[in-house]
Amino acid sequence: MSALQKSVRETDAKYHLVELFEQVAAPLHADAQMLIENWRAREADGGFVVGRDIPSRSLARILRNIAVSEPIGSSRNPDDVRIRLAGDAFRQRFGRDTTGAHLSELLEHDDFEAHISQVAVALHRGAPYIVRSVLRRGSLIESQFEVAVLPVWSADRKARWVLTGIFYFH
Repeated sequence: MSALQKSVRETDAKYHLVELFEQVAAPLHADAQMLIENWRAREADGGFVVGRDIPSRSLARILRNIAVSEPIGSSRNPDDVRIRLAGDAFRQRFGRDTTGAHLSELLEHDDFEAHISQVAVALHRGAPYIVRSVLRRGSLIESQFEVAVLPVWSADRKARWVLTGIFYFH
């Protein structure tokens, strides 16, 4: 191995993109707060239903931040999720259109396991799971955002699906 190859490998390892996240009790981002308030109001009135409550005028300004996903396998402990609809914020996060993709296709194994467990917790509890996340490359912060994972009802109200909002701090 040449000195240049070794240097490039060490640099790649040192500056690999790393996501650090922590669960939080409540979001700081105003749009995440608005989404959760809207979700709570609909849950108190029989549940948040895909097709009835989203899309809606009350959520129009944050539709770019929202994805709706269908669990694969058990709805309480899914093996994966299929993204049925995703706003542009998910293109920013994953670098591609995620509509139709499985979450496992978008993330490396360890990251996928962490994310799918967050989905399972939200579905099991029937409550929001909120995460504050930082993407770092070495000491450089590339982006900071909050993610709200919310259980919702499918259009036929027979299955629990997942609504995820991603909200960037600028």
